Amino acid sequence: MTPLYFHIVNVCLHCAVTCLLMHTCERYALEDSRLAFVTALLFAVHPVHTEAVSGIVGRADVLACLLFLLTFLSYIRSVGVCVSEDCLPSTVSVGCLLVSLLLGTCAMLVKETGITVFGVCVLYDALVLCRKPLI
Repeated sequence: MTPLYFHIVNVCLHCAVTCLLMHTCERYALEDSRLAFVTALLFAVHPVHTEAVSGIVGRADVLACLLFLLTFLSYIRSVGVCVSEDCLPSTVSVGCLLVSLLLGTCAMLVKETGITVFGVCVLYDALVLCRKPLI
């Protein structure tokens, strides 16, 4: 029950979240890989994460973020791009969709704010995959 081991695990989880964020930004959000690197670097060293990484109780925040990103990536992998503006995106992989639901549920169980991943998936679906305007 030495606190050192809990801190080491939190730092490793934070590193994993940072790498996953860089991958997500590079692959799906930003065009430039250098900009994705800067985004992940700012995320890694931002002072708001101090309590989540250094405090033992903060593991819930880091785990929720990790599960959030894994859910989002799994959802993206499960759907295809719309062919026309009138259609809905087709499900390419039912297995990835089920994994996405399972990971999203786990994110919700770890921290209540994990439920927002489903809203982000719906927004990504509407704005990016279906290319619908906001207004």
